[in-house]
Amino acid sequence: SRDEVRLIATSTNATVMAGHTGGLSWLSWPQGGRSCSRAARERRDRSRPLRHSCVIPPRPLADAGGPRIPRARVADVVDSETRSHGGAHDVTVNPAPAIIQGGMGVAVSSWRLARTVSRLGQLGVVSGTALDMVLARHLQLGDPSGHARRAIRAFPDAAVAERVLETYFVPGGKPSGQPFASVPMYTATPTSRRHELAVVGGFVEVFLAKEGHPGAVGINFLEKIQIPTPATLYGALLAGVDYVLVGAGIPRDIPALLDGLIRHQPVVLPLHVTGAAADQPFELRFDPLEILSQPQPPLRRPRFLAIIASATLAISLARRSSGVDGFVVEGPTAGGHNAPPRGPLTLEQGQPVYGPRDEVDLAKIRALGLPFWLAGSFATPQRLRQAQSEGAAGIQVGTAFAFCEESGMDPSLRG
Repeated sequence: SRDEVRLIATSTNATVMAGHTGGLSWLSWPQGGRSCSRAARERRDRSRPLRHSCVIPPRPLADAGGPRIPRARVADVVDSETRSHGGAHDVTVNPAPAIIQGGMGVAVSSWRLARTVSRLGQLGVVSGTALDMVLARHLQLGDPSGHARRAIRAFPDAAVAERVLETYFVPGGKPSGQPFASVPMYTATPTSRRHELAVVGGFVEVFLAKEGHPGAVGINFLEKIQIPTPATLYGALLAGVDYVLVGAGIPRDIPALLDGLIRHQPVVLPLHVTGAAADQPFELRFDPLEILSQPQPPLRRPRFLAIIASATLAISLARRSSGVDGFVVEGPTAGGHNAPPRGPLTLEQGQPVYGPRDEVDLAKIRALGLPFWLAGSFATPQRLRQAQSEGAAGIQVGTAFAFCEESGMDPSLRG
């Protein structure tokens, strides 16, 4: 309700109340919440009605009692019982996490956020979008923490690692005001050096997210951004990624991609080109042997979760694409790259209006016998219980984690 809204994170100064439900710790606060949206522009436009589930208390809450925290952290979100008594945040891999932290790019779902979630026993997910660009710019800023260089030096081919550092690392950082050195445009026929940067970018992000704990880490890709995917995914596999999640399209080619890459075999990814004739196929080729100079043992295959918004797509993927291990089922209020409503498009306050035809038939999802997680306004303990009562393994949560201080979102945008 508007009087008391429960969720799992906030980034502003807040008076909070702790709750414990279904093996998870949660936060809530009384009265006066103001909604946060899926986009910063909606948050700035106070005149627009906001209908999303994440609520941020106004600052300050001078009339409310209770302890104050400067910012909510991921540790405030996830159950403290998942930590071992022997060391803070050390957990075993959760085979069916109750919470999947959504993959939000570019670099909002950073390795720091994913690592923190994973150390607390749930599934932390890094965004796989533009990781090559993220790494190149971070190195040009001097890599002040040294984390990126430490991860690069752990890459299994020292020559590749050295080439990336020689090309992009600027000791002490580039001068303020000086433009970043450009990264060559990714094309359907990239050079091996262009592939190398993407491979190392995927490796670095997953390596850092997995460092120092046994928890599971996933990586999220967008089907609509295809060209960097094979190389970035290969880098994530080299770093031992545990889950691969793909949405924003129909990810039918990902299982075959995984099967080839874990064996270091050449792969071909069909490219979806608008307007291309049926007899004009476009494809991207990637050969791991052009990246690594020494043979490598087969890699462990991660679980593949397809992000879908209809039972029809789930059934199609389960039947036609061997190697789908589960689904994230996104409702209309899930952030990110939503499917358009069925039928005529109607807008309300500039947003598409979804109806009963857009509701996912969960009975058909359950009948597939694969685990699934529900997403879209599920960031409350009550909605988690509801999802599990409907057969889901748990929920995927994005916005609330984006506003945690461990996320990669610029602090000025958190409110």
